[in-house]
Amino acid sequence: IQLANQRDIPLLFLHNTTGYMVGKEYEQGGIIKHGAMMINAVANSKVPHLSVLMGASYGAGHYGMCGRA
Repeated sequence: IQLANQRDIPLLFLHNTTGYMVGKEYEQGGIIKHGAMMINAVANSKVPHLSVLMGASYGAGHYGMCGRA
């Protein structure tokens, strides 16, 4: 995301996600931290964002993939 922003390349998101994985091992692995970093990178990018819903798109996974809040 940051590289595309530096080179003025539009972002294309193909959604097919039911959300971020939940559970003790994913939380200990930093899924919340990494998800927040992705949302921050998308929110701060200046290039156009294009989203195509290919299937399911729910919850924080949808929001992280440039979905509507």
